[in-house]
Amino acid sequence: MKAIRTGALVFVLLATTACFMNGLNDRLFGPPIKTVFGTLTRVERNDDYERPCRILEVILKGGCHDIPRGFDGWITDSTGKRTRFVMFSMAGDTLPTLGLTAAWVLHRDPTGVWRKGPSTGEVLLLWTLESEHDIYPLP
Repeated sequence: MKAIRTGALVFVLLATTACFMNGLNDRLFGPPIKTVFGTLTRVERNDDYERPCRILEVILKGGCHDIPRGFDGWITDSTGKRTRFVMFSMAGDTLPTLGLTAAWVLHRDPTGVWRKGPSTGEVLLLWTLESEHDIYPLP
C-alpha cells in the first residue's frame, strides 16, 4: 500500500513539473505556434539546415537525394514587419511562390543547423513551415 502511495506521489510530482516546464517554455520562448498574415517576399536556399552528404551514401545510393533541402523564407505583413522562417523541400517539390499573400501558420521547432567544417552542428528553436497545409491563401 505504501508503494502505491509513493508511486502516486511521484506521478503527481512529475505531472506538476511537466506542466510547470511547459508553461516556463512558453514564457521563455513564446507560444509554439504563430500565425502571420502577409506576403512571401523572399526565399533563399540555405544548406546549413541540411544534413551533410556522406561519401558512403554517394557510393551506396548514388547520391543524397533523400535529404530535404533547407530554405529561409521571409514574410512581410501590412506594417512592413518581416518574419523569417525555415522550410524544407525534397528535390523536385514545389515551393510557395514569391508574392503569395496568405495566413502562414508557423511552428517553433528544434531545427538542426549544420556548420561547414569539423563541427557536427547545433540545434536551434526556429519558426518552421511544416507543410503546405499550413498556408491559407488570402483573396
